[in-house]
Amino acid sequence: MKRRISGSRLSAAISVALLGITLSACGNSESQGGEGEANLSNVEFVLPSSPGGSTDLIGRSLAQELEEPLDATITTVNREGANSAIGTKAVVRGTADGESIALVPETLMAVTPLTIDDPDAVELDEMRIVAGISIEDYVLVVNAEENSAETLEELLDQSGLSYGTAGVGTGGQLSQELLLNQAGVDNYVNVPMDGGAGAVNGLLGGHIDAASMSIAEAAPHIESGAFRPIVTFGSERPEFLDEVPTAEEEGYDVVVDQKRFIAMPAEVDEDIVNAYTDAIEEAKQAETYQDFLTENYISEWDIEAEEIPSSIESTTAKYEEQLDELGITLEE
Repeated sequence: MKRRISGSRLSAAISVALLGITLSACGNSESQGGEGEANLSNVEFVLPSSPGGSTDLIGRSLAQELEEPLDATITTVNREGANSAIGTKAVVRGTADGESIALVPETLMAVTPLTIDDPDAVELDEMRIVAGISIEDYVLVVNAEENSAETLEELLDQSGLSYGTAGVGTGGQLSQELLLNQAGVDNYVNVPMDGGAGAVNGLLGGHIDAASMSIAEAAPHIESGAFRPIVTFGSERPEFLDEVPTAEEEGYDVVVDQKRFIAMPAEVDEDIVNAYTDAIEEAKQAETYQDFLTENYISEWDIEAEEIPSSIESTTAKYEEQLDELGITLEE
């Protein structure tokens, strides 16, 4: 798996050949005109998060560039709740006609199951993963006006702090819990907020003392001086925060990031999958989308779609082992 910083904030597009097929009157988009062809007209792109967070921003930017190569009208819809489970379930358990797709965060599959005992949890075999989309690092930040800490050591010396995240079972929560437990800090309060935007607003408003959030969510407030970055959780320092140490550099075995991929129901026809695969690859190369990634400090996830399930399973096993070793139970 390679990570590369790609070239924008909130395409030379090539049209995908979607010829000679007519959708049935009932809306079924299975191939009717010949093998290897598909015809998609109206696509609902489900973003299973609240507006303003990274999933929302990435999805909306990609959707703008996907319409032309897919030759379809794409409507983005926020269906938040349960750490992306509600929106993801709605798509992968829906009609397998290709007219509904979801941008799924890896934490739903790799972290949430370690946190919440959900007998109705969505499983990897329920979905057809079409493409890897993005990778984001997390950063631990404080409100610069309300907290004097400039280093991790100074922050960890402050007892009784409240640490906010986007919610239970998120990468932000996992990164914080692993760090604080390895550091032997037990006098703190874990405060799950309502999504990434909720964590940002909570810290801005002084309702929490610190928070682990994606760099894309924190960056505008770091640039404005409202947030002070303390430590990042990637395997290396990101370009944007090249003066901020990683948790590993500070002596802690904590590497947590957020990957996202596009999924649809497992039973979808192969011609539809191929249409999406080509169109998404074309959309990702669009200059506007590349600029969005660069300006928001987001990397592309360069991985073959068929390799994503095993990657998720490996990540889950790593996190589970770390939590077991530390005796951590992720909960509110």
